[in-house]
Amino acid sequence: MMITDRITSLPISIAEKKGFFEENDLRVDLRSCIDYKSIITLLESGRIDAAEIPTTTYLHDAFLKKSKVKRLYKGIYLAHSPMSYYSRSFFKPFEILLNKTYDIPVPNQFSPERFFAEKFIESYFPDKYPKLRFVETPYYLVEKYLRSSSSIGCSADPLFCPFLNKFQTLEEKVKEFLPDIAGKYIPTTMLVFSGQFVANFPKETENIIRTVKDSIEFLNLIEPSQIDELISDTNILNYYPHYRFGELKQLLLQNRLKDDKIFHWKGDAKPLAALVKDHFFQGIKRVISEEEVDAVLNFTDIWKALDTKDETIVSGKSFQNPGALVQYSPSLVNYRKQNYTRHLITDAISISLDILEGNIHSRLNIDESLRIDNRVRIHINNMLDYFQSELFKLNERTIELENINSILEIKLDRSSVNLQYSEERYRYLFEFSREALIIVDSDSGEIIESNLQFRLMSGYSRTELSRIKIDDVIVGQKLEKEFYLDKHRTDSMLNIPNGEMILKDGTKIGVDISINSMLVSPRKRYQIILKDNRERIESEKAKHEFISNISHELRSPMTNIRGYFELLTEDPAIRSKPENSEMLDIIDKNIKRLSFLIENLLKIEKDIPEDEDGTVEIFDPAVVVEDVIHMNSHLFNEKKLRVIQNLEKGHLIKAIRFEFSQIVSNLFVNAIKYTPSGEVEVSLQLEKDMIVLVVKDSGIGIPEKYKNSIFDRFFRIPSNENKKIGGTGLGLSITRSLVEKMGGEISVVSELGTGSIFKVEVKQAK
Repeated sequence: MMITDRITSLPISIAEKKGFFEENDLRVDLRSCIDYKSIITLLESGRIDAAEIPTTTYLHDAFLKKSKVKRLYKGIYLAHSPMSYYSRSFFKPFEILLNKTYDIPVPNQFSPERFFAEKFIESYFPDKYPKLRFVETPYYLVEKYLRSSSSIGCSADPLFCPFLNKFQTLEEKVKEFLPDIAGKYIPTTMLVFSGQFVANFPKETENIIRTVKDSIEFLNLIEPSQIDELISDTNILNYYPHYRFGELKQLLLQNRLKDDKIFHWKGDAKPLAALVKDHFFQGIKRVISEEEVDAVLNFTDIWKALDTKDETIVSGKSFQNPGALVQYSPSLVNYRKQNYTRHLITDAISISLDILEGNIHSRLNIDESLRIDNRVRIHINNMLDYFQSELFKLNERTIELENINSILEIKLDRSSVNLQYSEERYRYLFEFSREALIIVDSDSGEIIESNLQFRLMSGYSRTELSRIKIDDVIVGQKLEKEFYLDKHRTDSMLNIPNGEMILKDGTKIGVDISINSMLVSPRKRYQIILKDNRERIESEKAKHEFISNISHELRSPMTNIRGYFELLTEDPAIRSKPENSEMLDIIDKNIKRLSFLIENLLKIEKDIPEDEDGTVEIFDPAVVVEDVIHMNSHLFNEKKLRVIQNLEKGHLIKAIRFEFSQIVSNLFVNAIKYTPSGEVEVSLQLEKDMIVLVVKDSGIGIPEKYKNSIFDRFFRIPSNENKKIGGTGLGLSITRSLVEKMGGEISVVSELGTGSIFKVEVKQAK
């Protein structure tokens, strides 16, 4: 079943929302459509079984003889309306231009609104009848048409179209020129069925009619206090998205209070007969009399069956003969004698230019003939109406999005205020923290912020700190190493004990350093906490002295015990007794146990040199390279890079294995990071007495002016692409330091856009 989004279909939608169809064992799929033309087309093709259409549309169809099988069967009336005429302003006949075509929006070419408007204009302009164009318009576009300068008004009911209260009513003129129609309730819409559905499902047809009748009675008997609950609980506005809650409530109140109900399944056909009197129906070319209208809209048997609830509806005479007593065939037109195609093309070009100039309401002129070109014009106008309705929906959606955007802007302003408060709170906590804090930029190493405790400790002012880097405050290569390791850690916090800090007067103090990474888009920064470690070192020194003294005091008596024990064990008289031998073994085990504990205590007090990072050994570098490639396989697999290995095994170097692994890992990972696609080649060969490691990639390359700067600490090439990749700017600096520690050299050859080649040379072990 199909309805439009006009409120005239309310009884059907209420029946679906309230479950009246389900209570009568009916499975109804109710759908909404924007215009009646589509509904009638679907009914004629048998694609829908029942629908709401204008009463005059059914009347027109009843007089047409198009096939032996009747297409439409009447059901019951749905809505009634005391129509009037409305316009932008009150106009007089002499103000209308005869050479201008005026638009009148109507629900359908054969709707009561169209006949009412035409009859009123004919009566209002007896001498000079203006050129009119009746435009089939969805409900939500009618107001827009009325505000257009090309509109001469429209006929409707303000209860069904609440926006008409904003326009000028010509009700007095309607009463003057149409006294037999003015103020009378005209049946505007009705429920109809397709002939195929009635033939196949007569019982279901009766149940649908009875269900809609019950829904109408439900609307007529509902109490005013229950209207709000009905609209809210049923969510009925989903079928009528362009109506407001208050408008629908006002309509239901008026229907409840009026004696002549707006929604009723009975009605008087006389106003309709007076409305279509003296009109030529399209294709019939004949005036329809009131008697013929009464014969078509004879609901006597249907109403009687509904009142008694015993008689069947489908078997009734008025239902079985739903058409006119006399039907007419459309008049024939000799198409060959008229060159309609040329005029159609000319008009189509004209309307295209109108639309390009912004007049989206422009339409092709249509007469009431059945010429082929006129049918094409109708289809073109239907498409333009559809596109205009879609454009209207998009504009409404745009307005809705603008409202949402305004709400989001208000929320954003509130968030900005909250963020500002949070920033001020953070600044207060940062500035007056008991620990010395600084914030360092990861690219340049510059000190961005410092708190009061750090300035008191270092002796620098805030202005002086803004001109120095972290290198000027913290001494040593150890900081660089920890910055480098931070990229591979899962946590963002690093602790560096036993660092050195240079004060403003040049003196150095020992500090413990904590580094916390902070991502401040689009750059990475570090928050560094420095603590004076002199108290901690004194405490550790006292601990070592205590352990050393305890170990010494325990070791001296143990030496004497061991000496005397050995003298006893050398006496054969003591050893000869079995019980003595067993006791000596027990004593020996406990002496060894005590000696082991004392030796472990002595190892704790030994100091490990600060520059001892590992054990120097001789190893095959090719094995280390293979391990590095294997450990980082997930990186190049994710980017689908091809890795080429060209490694000569059997050559040895003398170094710390861990440090050489860091060199290879840093160069290989950098090659993967800066290569979006392509390949990475790693080779290891012997050239004379030097082991040569080469890492080659097909990545983004390095600009010529930055080749000498990439090995500086905290330096990163300033580019947007480089910022997206991320990094600390310490990797290559640490790599060069480790290579030089091994007595080797590192060099780079690169071209922007083609890739880079890093080459490391170290001596071969002999």
